[in-house]
Amino acid sequence: MSAVPDRWSSTRTVARVYVIAAVLGAAVGVVSALFLWAAKSLEHLMWQRVPTAIPWLGEHDRLATVLTCTAGGVLVGLVNRGTSPLLHEAEGVHDLDAALAATAGPPPRPAGLLRLAALGIVSLGFGAALGPEAPLIAVVAGLVGPLQGALRLARDEAVQLSISAALGGLFGAPLGAVALPVEGAGAGVASSRFARVGPSAVAAITGLWVLLAILPDGSLHHFSVDVRVVPELGSGLGWCAVAALVGALGGRLMHQSLVPAQRGAARLVRPLVPRAALGGLALGLCGAASPLALFSGHHGIQELLDGDRGAGALVGLAALKMVAVIACLATGWFGGEIFPIAFVGSALGLAVAIIVGTDATAAAAAAGMVAAAAVLMRRPVAALLVFVFFLPPGTLVAAALGAAIGAAVMPRPPAPTTAPD
Repeated sequence: MSAVPDRWSSTRTVARVYVIAAVLGAAVGVVSALFLWAAKSLEHLMWQRVPTAIPWLGEHDRLATVLTCTAGGVLVGLVNRGTSPLLHEAEGVHDLDAALAATAGPPPRPAGLLRLAALGIVSLGFGAALGPEAPLIAVVAGLVGPLQGALRLARDEAVQLSISAALGGLFGAPLGAVALPVEGAGAGVASSRFARVGPSAVAAITGLWVLLAILPDGSLHHFSVDVRVVPELGSGLGWCAVAALVGALGGRLMHQSLVPAQRGAARLVRPLVPRAALGGLALGLCGAASPLALFSGHHGIQELLDGDRGAGALVGLAALKMVAVIACLATGWFGGEIFPIAFVGSALGLAVAIIVGTDATAAAAAAGMVAAAAVLMRRPVAALLVFVFFLPPGTLVAAALGAAIGAAVMPRPPAPTTAPD
């Protein structure tokens, strides 16, 4: 006789989790919209209104780029001055991995959370070659910490739902948003995170809906390509595998360069403000060489697909973007690398297609894009599911091939050490 009440109780518990996921997703959608609005508003101010108000800047656009990025570096350093250099260096690189790792610890204090939000907004607004996903994750995960008791959720559960909602709204790709915190989970929490896939999907869809309702242009748009540059299965796909391998090696090179670059910058310039300004100067010089080196690279990928650049120019753009990303992250700027490395992989994939003479240029770009992102994120399934939304259907096989090759090339996590007896 007790089976019915038990079943009803279990049903109510499951329903409650899904309702909480929807409510939390909506709240995160509001926070995401406010964060993206603030970053876009600052970007518009610095790159549109200020040059219009000061004609000299518009007449010397390259110098204006260098000055704007350097000024942004000064502000980044001032925001980071809330921590000592030793603590700042212990934080490591302000990237996606750091944001995800921080969600496993205690929630930051309000002052620390405000610093991270301001750091992300300033970095993005002043042209950092970075994406908004890392600061957005840090902000929503920090905000949900104090609410976990009221929501009657464990911290890991609340953080997972909030991350899925934030990334679902940002990328417009709920499947990728759900997969990202699950695929990168450690052995101790992987099974519990996988069990929350359903509520995470609800949170991601709700977060996307609310974000688009508040900020219609807030979610990233998909790429459009000519169907004639999509390969048939055969030789074109073989060249896509080569493009994926080159893109994956580019992703590995960036991954292995971040920590040594940060340590080198800390040794070269100890004070935080000059260090971040130096990173801004490097970013500005890259942006003066090509505007495609600035910002996340999402719009830049479409320009690559639409353009007719030669292989040398594409490789040069990939290298320039890498330098800009590493310069930002090594000197204290805050942002994610998903679309910057996707830009690098796309450029390298297109370069391979041009060198070998294949017509499958869009598919080669897709293979290089996903492979590079899979290596840097160390989450090939999540990388594929994120970019499924952005890529045209004819390139999905090449993208899946890129994810597989990226999985083979990506660095392995360090083996666990055993304590001596």
